[in-house]
Amino acid sequence: MAPTAHHIGITVDDLEAMTAFYRDTLGFDVEAEVSSADDEIDAEALTTLVGISDTDLSAGFLEAPGCAVELLKYHEPLGESAVGVANNDIGAHQFAFEVDNIDTWHNRVVDAGAVVTSEPVDFGITPRFYCNDPEENVVELLEAE
Repeated sequence: MAPTAHHIGITVDDLEAMTAFYRDTLGFDVEAEVSSADDEIDAEALTTLVGISDTDLSAGFLEAPGCAVELLKYHEPLGESAVGVANNDIGAHQFAFEVDNIDTWHNRVVDAGAVVTSEPVDFGITPRFYCNDPEENVVELLEAE
């Protein structure tokens, strides 16, 4: 049996702005917000898990139907920025979410001020469009079949 999708994680610069986009624009519920500064997280175990010494981070967990979104803000040590990666760059990624009405969601994302690549396009599979979250990660919304 193949593994079941659980969540997709992304390292972010502005945890508040990114949480607002996924919560307010896409409608995901915030399930939890944690910080390594809290006593509830074992800092040594966290450092072992991520493979980065002396990790100090905050995280937000948002529930999306089928696959949650985990936003990670590293306070220390800081990494390099990969903002602005193009779709054809090695290591580029995208989040894809099914929606019930592509035109309604296109309007919603445009009204929220997100960068949108085009009107919805159907190239023979199902209508879809790409947009960018506040840190330029590609988000694909596609109409459920």
